[in-house]
Amino acid sequence: MRERLALDDVGSTIIGRLSRGYRQRVAIAQAIIHEPELLVLDEPTNGLDPRQIIEMRGLLRVLAAQCSIIVTSHILSEIERVADRVAIMLHGRLLAVVGLAEIASAGSDLERTFLDLTADVMST
Repeated sequence: MRERLALDDVGSTIIGRLSRGYRQRVAIAQAIIHEPELLVLDEPTNGLDPRQIIEMRGLLRVLAAQCSIIVTSHILSEIERVADRVAIMLHGRLLAVVGLAEIASAGSDLERTFLDLTADVMST
């Protein structure tokens, strides 16, 4: 597990002394140690530096081959980087579930889709 999450170098360090990126990795290690079928991650790249963000994206791709992953984020460009399908919610209401390939084939992007779907909700 430590090797898989690149935690070998910090294996004996107290968690509170680790960088934000390493603390994120430790949290993911704790979440996947029992090999769950579903993994829910809230803003997994929040507060990470660019290198750590790239590494986290790679880790999510590896994990996605082993279990289903739900990632929540307000950063739409980040979702585009790690997801195949998106569920768009606003004020606790599910507005759509759509594949990113479907959005792209329609000549759009996730940002435009979000704005289109939420325009009516925001005006009420």
